[in-house]
Amino acid sequence: MALEQAAPLKEGVIVGVTGALLSKTTKLPILALFAEAQSQLPDSKSAAQIIRVFDEITGLDIDPKPLDKQAKVFEDKLRGIKKQQDKTEKAVQKRDLSYVG
Repeated sequence: MALEQAAPLKEGVIVGVTGALLSKTTKLPILALFAEAQSQLPDSKSAAQIIRVFDEITGLDIDPKPLDKQAKVFEDKLRGIKKQQDKTEKAVQKRDLSYVG
């Protein structure tokens, strides 16, 4: 995987130690890795991608596969919830139609 220069961050929130370090002028070299993620959901896929890039930079041989596995489990759960929601909505629509006529 070749490292690429990222597009400028147009919107988002940087908090915690990273935000504090990036907001201060310091002689300490700083590396911040960011990944696009949904703000209200855990995002194991983005975390795994950051681990891959960090591993490429450092050569520490960090395995991102557990995060990939967790991402698949989470996505499967979301698909199941969405499928159940769709079934429920159809049942409600059918019930509402039966009252009309």
